Amino acid sequence: MNTLEKSLLIKELRDLIDALTHKRLSLYETAKAKARIKEIFMLCDKPIFQKQLLTFKASQNPIQTAVTFAEQSLYAQSFCGVFTEPETLETVLYQQPEAGWAILYQPRAGWQIWLIPAADRTALLSEFQDLEQVYRWMLEQQQQYHCLQTDAELKQAAVLEAAQTVTIEAAQTQPVFVTADLEENKAVDSPIQFEFITDHIATEEVASSDTQVVDVAKDELTIEPTADQTIISNATLDITQPDATTIDTAQMTAGTQKPSVNPAYNLLLSQYSCPISALNLSQNESAQLYRVFLPEAPEVTQYADVLVHLSDPEEDQQQVLARAVYLAEQTNTQGRFIKYVVLLGALDQMQAIRLTQNFCQQFEHEIAAIREISWEKLQEHLFDFDQLFQCYSHDAQIVWQQEHYFPFIPIQHIQTTKFIQFEESEAQSHTPLILLKERQKIRVIHGQKRLQLSRTEQAIPHILLDRQQGISWQMIQKVISQLQQPIDALQLCQALQMYQEKEVSA
Repeated sequence: MNTLEKSLLIKELRDLIDALTHKRLSLYETAKAKARIKEIFMLCDKPIFQKQLLTFKASQNPIQTAVTFAEQSLYAQSFCGVFTEPETLETVLYQQPEAGWAILYQPRAGWQIWLIPAADRTALLSEFQDLEQVYRWMLEQQQQYHCLQTDAELKQAAVLEAAQTVTIEAAQTQPVFVTADLEENKAVDSPIQFEFITDHIATEEVASSDTQVVDVAKDELTIEPTADQTIISNATLDITQPDATTIDTAQMTAGTQKPSVNPAYNLLLSQYSCPISALNLSQNESAQLYRVFLPEAPEVTQYADVLVHLSDPEEDQQQVLARAVYLAEQTNTQGRFIKYVVLLGALDQMQAIRLTQNFCQQFEHEIAAIREISWEKLQEHLFDFDQLFQCYSHDAQIVWQQEHYFPFIPIQHIQTTKFIQFEESEAQSHTPLILLKERQKIRVIHGQKRLQLSRTEQAIPHILLDRQQGISWQMIQKVISQLQQPIDALQLCQALQMYQEKEVSA
């Protein structure tokens, strides 16, 4: 089957799934569409249609689809299950001694992954998205924390543990026991993976293989394997004593297969020593961009991506931290807040804009706005989401922002119960909340429907009014009574502004 024929079938497949999803077909047409989908899958190579097949199955049986998806992943043995209640998921997940992951399914929101980044750590939570997107998020966290072992690594560890219990003399005289274990693992097929993680899997397994060469050498096993015995699943296992050249080659290979971390260079941020990892972005300028790891404060990654730009990896830290720090609000393509980007070491504002945009593009994210601040003002606030928000809002200076931009406010800062009841227009993800600040409380004037769009967002766009600026509840009530319901958020804000100007001029 040529490329044109396959592309036509893909188009037909998408049309059929769309029709089934939106329930535009009669019962007879629905049955016929499902039969045609199965026929297409039989005609074509399964891997080519994995994404379309996943979408179709998810619409029919979301729970079982998630279970199957997890069982076919690299980390099936660390998977704790699919849950519909957060309390049950939390109970099961925290029973894991060191690390694990689980999936939460909500019919309206989608799927969410909970991941334990290290022993005795609070779980990291993804956004509610489709299975591919949340699994991609988990791979990003795994790349940073290395908290899970792949199924192949766990099997290799079991084989090594069994081999270590056999004495060297017994192993030399009876190598058949080791051979049997090796051949058994060799026969195990690697799990089917989806297109979007193929490159990551290859990189991770090769790097894992090289690590095993060095680890086994430390155990000083002297078993002499045959050529066939040196392969376990997809990783290479050398159980002979390697010389220095073998170790050096393995270390060099491992360094080329995953992000290069310079162990000699750690950024000292506040009280934390933070290793850095080079980001493989296409632009030449972005080749000098590094992700900053915070192993002692993994909760930071839930609300901020910390990056550093270095023209030289051995650049003096004092010079790096003496430059301005740039804070950006990162959103998805629908305009929903993802997290902050914290960029250290940029030479100027234009470079900061380019680097943050290049970083976000790899995740299909956007920059809503970017601000500038000194490290001296930021360093005490970076490790707390609320404090970082306050610092961003009140201390950082605006560098650039999108047209029709509204800043984001953390949901926990808001008294979400609406004080004055009236009918609101339908909301979109970019619709701002209209808020009123009085004394130490921030109350919702308009935004009930916006709050209902997603209950997992960390922050929401807003317009903040202040009682000290002459806005009162009586004024708000009077303006609302003069507007035709349902009332749009921007319409209400504009009416309040006009009423206030009229009062001042009178």
